[in-house]
Amino acid sequence: MDEKQRRHQRIQASLLMYVEQTDNQGRMRMNTVGQVLNISEGGILAEMNCPMDLELESAIVVALGADCLELRPRLARMERLTPHRYRVAFQIDHRARKARTRIAEFVQRRLDTLLPEKAA
Repeated sequence: MDEKQRRHQRIQASLLMYVEQTDNQGRMRMNTVGQVLNISEGGILAEMNCPMDLELESAIVVALGADCLELRPRLARMERLTPHRYRVAFQIDHRARKARTRIAEFVQRRLDTLLPEKAA
């Protein structure tokens, strides 16, 4: 998607994340770690070493600097890159206001450190 069409500011990132998936009875079916490639208030794009089931519930913990953020995003899509490398897109529900606010603040702090200050 073109950056101009995006609703939320997205930044490139290299963040660690922990992921687990459970079935509708709460039994864990998969857990692994991954790397966040980019992040915005509305979603996360990551790479992982194993496939995920689009039908299962996902819970993730993302390391936002020294802070950790727990989320229950929707797994929007998954793409197999190699036999042991998958790109996954998570969508963050609009009702997860606290999490979305924390991500937006993290993104803004990163942008503030990357952009040169405007002359007064």
